[in-house]
Amino acid sequence: MLPPLTHAVALLQSTALVAVSCTNGFKPIAAPEHVTAGNPGWNLGNTLDTIPNEGSWNNAPMQAEIFVDIGAEGFKSVRIPVTAIYADHYVSSSPDWKINPKWLRRVSDVIEAAVDAGLYALTNIDGTLDYQLSSVAFELINEPPIETAEQLAELNKVNGLFLKALKVSGGFNSKRVVALVGGASDSIKTSQWLRQPLSFAVSLLFAIRLHIQRLADIASIESDLENIRGNFTDVPLLIREFDASPSNTEPAARRKYMDVVVQKATELDTAVSAWDNGQWKDPQSLGILLSAAAVTRLLDQTIYMALNGDTLESVTIEDGSELSASTDYTIIGVTGQQSESNDLFSAGATAGVKIVQWDVPVLGSTFPTAVPSADLHIPITWAGLNQVAAVRMFRNQHLGPLQASYGTWSGQWNWDASGVILTAATVDAVIAAGIPTAFTFDFFPGVLGNSVNYTLRV
Repeated sequence: MLPPLTHAVALLQSTALVAVSCTNGFKPIAAPEHVTAGNPGWNLGNTLDTIPNEGSWNNAPMQAEIFVDIGAEGFKSVRIPVTAIYADHYVSSSPDWKINPKWLRRVSDVIEAAVDAGLYALTNIDGTLDYQLSSVAFELINEPPIETAEQLAELNKVNGLFLKALKVSGGFNSKRVVALVGGASDSIKTSQWLRQPLSFAVSLLFAIRLHIQRLADIASIESDLENIRGNFTDVPLLIREFDASPSNTEPAARRKYMDVVVQKATELDTAVSAWDNGQWKDPQSLGILLSAAAVTRLLDQTIYMALNGDTLESVTIEDGSELSASTDYTIIGVTGQQSESNDLFSAGATAGVKIVQWDVPVLGSTFPTAVPSADLHIPITWAGLNQVAAVRMFRNQHLGPLQASYGTWSGQWNWDASGVILTAATVDAVIAAGIPTAFTFDFFPGVLGNSVNYTLRV
């Protein structure tokens, strides 16, 4: 057996000795739902998978604000690889192989920061793995150096030990989603030799993680992905590492590669993640991944203009370029305003059209407790036009449909660049009512579904 597998078994033995019990809530989630909800993902890289310290790789130690930014960009999950097999993180040797509790605490803090930012997470070590939310999934090992069927047979045994250890470790771990890997996390070796553990033969908690680390022709990439999907038809698949370095590839070819992988993965119901080593900067490739991996496809939008006998003479965009009526144009980007046009007519005033890709904003908290005589500021992660359109507070049967339920701006609510504000007067009115009060925040663009519900407790 290869040394990395030996280390993995030692880790399992050290984490499965003591079973724990938990009293907090845990809502089980099936692997297909976990993978779909977490697509597209972002890979933290080797920040916690390096030695001797967290900052020894390309990036500085992880900060919680980064996860918030990642979510705002459109990513739904994060993979957090962690090392524990090196002497730097052990405080004892055989037979215990005890991991430094300070290191486990730091790992748990990073995972909790990802969860607090609303992201799903995939990790191989967690110091509080027994009670974490179901949005945290586990994997066993990163890129095991498997080259033969005999070696992968040993890895199949290790996968079985991993699942057994997870079940007996207590807490909610028997209900947790797990991701297994084949040789080097490679799709070909995985497809050929990985065996689904018998205990998970009919389970919905099982997924397979892949990496794509070779630049091949289009046909080979598509064939590899079709092959593993054909061999694991009912198992969720995750591509958690793939990219092409801007330092040694031509931009157009690199973006074509990204497009081929992401489009084929989407066709085969396979989740994708961006590999971030802190050094590669290619916003266009990122836009390709985020756009193609989006659950909801972008649809054509029609704009109606009352011309009043005038004609549209020209359309220019922000950089001064004039658009041609016979040409299609593409804008690649994540949520937010992408561009704005200036429309010139034969007479009258010009008009502007904002081009916005949007998603429903995310509130930093949705069930707070009211504090008397104080404004309540609610953080928002924007995902389109950064402005609150209206706030629905209560229903008054004596007002018309355009007024019923809506609070007044400035007097009862306000907003700033970082969130929405319920004024002290509104908070005091909720306290006086003595019951939890529901609010609905509407956002621009003002279309059905672009709103978030909120409850203020007393």
